[in-house]
Amino acid sequence: MLRSPQTVKHPALSRTLIAAPRWRTWRFHPGQLVVTVASGTLGYTILGEGQSMRAGAGTPTAAEVIAPDTEATFGPGEWFVYEAGTVHMDRNPGNEPAVVLLTGLVAADQPFLIPVDMAMATPAA
Repeated sequence: MLRSPQTVKHPALSRTLIAAPRWRTWRFHPGQLVVTVASGTLGYTILGEGQSMRAGAGTPTAAEVIAPDTEATFGPGEWFVYEAGTVHMDRNPGNEPAVVLLTGLVAADQPFLIPVDMAMATPAA
């Protein structure tokens, strides 16, 4: 039986500490991630197009779409799903360090994080 080539994926697990207050650069990830705030506060903004899904708080609360160009804020225990390729920035708007846990699958031949050249991302006037 012939099989078509498949992309080999590896688990991406990361625990990130974001000092307060601090902005991080625009970037994207080539794989889908689940982002969980372990402690502190995380502000998350999508640039232009794309979407992420904020988890519902309990059952049967529905999940909520995070709209582009609007900051969503997450506290301890809150999480969201990040779609692959969505350009975003996050920051710590709080007064204490934020600990963020990232879990997902990324193709073995791709880097985990890809910075965005903002000159390329600027919309035409």
